[in-house]
Amino acid sequence: MLACEGEPADTGCSAELIYLDEDQDGFGVDAVWARACLEAGWSTQAGDCDDGDASQHPEGEAPCDCGGSSQRHDWFEDLDRDGYGAGEPSQVCQAAEGWVRSDGDCAPQDATIHPGAEEVWYDDVDQDCDGSDDQDADGDGWPLEEDCDDDDSDVHPEAQEICDDAGADEDCDGLVNGDDPDALGWRTWYLDQDGDGHGVDTETIQACGPTLGYAGTDDDCDDEQAAVSPSAEEVCGTGLDEDCDDEPLECGLEGRLYADDGGLQAQGISTLGWKVAGIELGGQLWVLVTAPSTNSSMGSVMRFPAALEGELELPGDASWHIDGAAATDSLGSAMVALDERFAVSAPWQQSSGRGVVYLLGGDEASLDEAPTVAGRVGDSGSFGSQLAASPDLNDDGLDELVVADPYSSFTVSYGGEVSVYLSPHSEDTDVYAAFATVSGTSGQQLGGACLAVGDLYGDGLPELVVGAPSLGGGGRVSVWELGSGGRIDREDYDVQLSGEADQGLGDSCVTGDWDDDGLDDLIVGHSGKGYGAIAYTGGVFESARLIGNNDRAGQELLLPGDLDGDGSSELVIGAPLASFSGASQAGAAYVHWGPASGVVVLSDLDGLLGSTSSDRVGESLGSAGDIDGDGDVELLLGLPYRSRTGQLGGVVLIAGGPGI
Repeated sequence: MLACEGEPADTGCSAELIYLDEDQDGFGVDAVWARACLEAGWSTQAGDCDDGDASQHPEGEAPCDCGGSSQRHDWFEDLDRDGYGAGEPSQVCQAAEGWVRSDGDCAPQDATIHPGAEEVWYDDVDQDCDGSDDQDADGDGWPLEEDCDDDDSDVHPEAQEICDDAGADEDCDGLVNGDDPDALGWRTWYLDQDGDGHGVDTETIQACGPTLGYAGTDDDCDDEQAAVSPSAEEVCGTGLDEDCDDEPLECGLEGRLYADDGGLQAQGISTLGWKVAGIELGGQLWVLVTAPSTNSSMGSVMRFPAALEGELELPGDASWHIDGAAATDSLGSAMVALDERFAVSAPWQQSSGRGVVYLLGGDEASLDEAPTVAGRVGDSGSFGSQLAASPDLNDDGLDELVVADPYSSFTVSYGGEVSVYLSPHSEDTDVYAAFATVSGTSGQQLGGACLAVGDLYGDGLPELVVGAPSLGGGGRVSVWELGSGGRIDREDYDVQLSGEADQGLGDSCVTGDWDDDGLDDLIVGHSGKGYGAIAYTGGVFESARLIGNNDRAGQELLLPGDLDGDGSSELVIGAPLASFSGASQAGAAYVHWGPASGVVVLSDLDGLLGSTSSDRVGESLGSAGDIDGDGDVELLLGLPYRSRTGQLGGVVLIAGGPGI
């Protein structure tokens, strides 16, 4: 092969890209090429996959598949080896070294200049080959020597000056905002004497931007108080209209509300509302209701969506309903909501000869499908008379189950027994599998009333609280550390609280952080004559006495959470035998807004009252969760003794939040 440069005068040849073509089929191989004059054994076309067989080429009877693909591409010569080529393309399957698929190299002899290079502004070199003006970094059409900000395309000599907080000189004339007569955005500003960001229209100015002592709106309803403006958060009970909506916020239950004034109303069967609770299952809030004396005391438990409104007839309108397994089971005598399930008891179950606690949740609609915790065969049959939830003890993130068997005579005659069972409660078990157990003294009937668990000392370890309201004439409440479990010595209590004569201390109890100090508090009901409840805080020290009026106040207690949006939980005290205006035993659920100290007379508090005689409001209390999404929880009132024409038992849902 004779290579030549330029166009020699004697031959007239010109150098071009040629490929070796040994089989003389008009196509050369991609890998052997030269830039030279065309001569025999060479071709200007590449793509031959077999240069020893003249029938094998891209246009032959068996065209070359170019290594698995018939696709050809344009390849460009990359003289400076920067990954970008230039010049006329060569269309082949696979080009030789020095050829690339990408073109656009505006400087084929300089490897620092190509489309992928980083542009260096103002050096008169187009490093990235995009053809833009090297003196205009922001691309607004104005070079650096005329542009006062070449990093912002909105700033240049022909831009519009704008009144703004940034204070930029958009039109590059050296004047900004109000100093530039060409600025757009002059507006009215309103006197803001209290500095809350909202003004009044009694005095105005025209200015380009914010001016000290003035605001952009004239919607303040009180320009002398910074705590009052449309942006302020309404606070209940202050008498001020903090958010300027013409409606000062009252603190929830202002005065008295009757049960029939509540939201959702349900009634229908005997003892309906014996126990009421709210629980979230499957991402939905449900109301749980029991009626243990219905159907010859088989008992029933049912649930319906908490968001329902109006009046319900139960069990017909319930979305889920289960009856006890046999007569006298009394299904629903006790109930407690756990994390993933709720527990409901049948303490007098005769078919098995012992009380049973069923663990339900999800879509279980049959007792046969539910895991159980069972008492001892042949014992008193009161296993499950009281239930409670314990904070997580085995680090699985789930509540534990606490079960009381007050008539148990396993250790001593009618001493009673309380046991704790660890989650996840997914399989059948019995009393012998308890994590921890404590038994009462002869006749004590331990666990027949007050039953709760809480961290009273802030050490991360829960304490078991159990009451015996008839013990010692005035009642007694004992507090035990659960510790590592096992059988707890009844005398190894941490604290023991004793009531005065006929006080009935321990009828009920509830734990929770009522005073927002990070420690669980203990409130104990003592529904004997004239009493109501005692609050213990700060490591079980008495802080308040809440006094009833011989109305069984303190028989039921509830710390439902925040009812009025002030960030603290309320205490609800049931007084089921309270009478009002001739309505005998209408009952009341008194609400104390926040922690108490000293002596509190319950009849002075706001409350929910029974509408007619025998409603016995306060007999059963429950928290339904935040149904309406306002951040405040709702209350449930169970009315198991309600007896009116066509109405037996009942449930009332009371919406939480201001104006409850």
